[in-house]
Amino acid sequence: MKRASCTSQKWLPGQPSRVKELKHRKKVGVKCEVMECEDTSMVPNRLQFTVDPSCLAAARTEARGGEYFTEAIADVLEEAYHGSGDVITNMKRLILSKQFMWKVYVDVVIQQYGGNIIDAIFIAVKAALIDTRITNLTLVPQDEGKFNIECDESTETNFFQLEAANAPLCVTVNQIGKSIAVDCTEVEEALLRTSLWIVMDQPESERTPDDEIRLRVVRQMDPGGMDPRSVPAMIDLAIRTGRNLHSSVNTR
Repeated sequence: MKRASCTSQKWLPGQPSRVKELKHRKKVGVKCEVMECEDTSMVPNRLQFTVDPSCLAAARTEARGGEYFTEAIADVLEEAYHGSGDVITNMKRLILSKQFMWKVYVDVVIQQYGGNIIDAIFIAVKAALIDTRITNLTLVPQDEGKFNIECDESTETNFFQLEAANAPLCVTVNQIGKSIAVDCTEVEEALLRTSLWIVMDQPESERTPDDEIRLRVVRQMDPGGMDPRSVPAMIDLAIRTGRNLHSSVNTR
């Protein structure tokens, strides 16, 4: 079998959040490879996420839990994009046949840490997936059940893109003392007791009621205790912030 692959990279400095500029940088690379398996319908996760810090950001992420922290971010990305299979509406285009499919690897590198990192990563991943171009391929049967993978000479026009415009975004709500806050700086994060990572879909319209906005992931991070009575207020703040965040990202 011939091997086929395509790559895309998205370099994003700090994206504007609700109040201020995020003081960190991250790089998201998207690599697509054709993989062979017994039955592509039995492979639920066609996107694979990894999150790693650069040397400059390693000490900062270590303070948040090191590998546990970066693996938790990757796990939330996996859950958000694979929960029901409807985030990327043309995901079926990754299937080439019963035995062959495109596997999409999304690699995030935190190059500079400045707080509120997971919210920024979700923005960067969405932008990178939207920009990714995947070559249209043809499988040509050969002897002994083998296949050759062929594509047109011009890959500039012979491609498709993932329909990720409605991908969810994350809003981190932090408990600092008796207060709750979003868009925290690195200094503010050092004071937090605990936090909620809340991944929400894009509202269908500005008039969509809060209780009709889908929350794909709600996960507590950081070891501190959380007063259950504060959770509704934290979710309400996340939804209000998420509305503005989705609107800001869509206008860019």
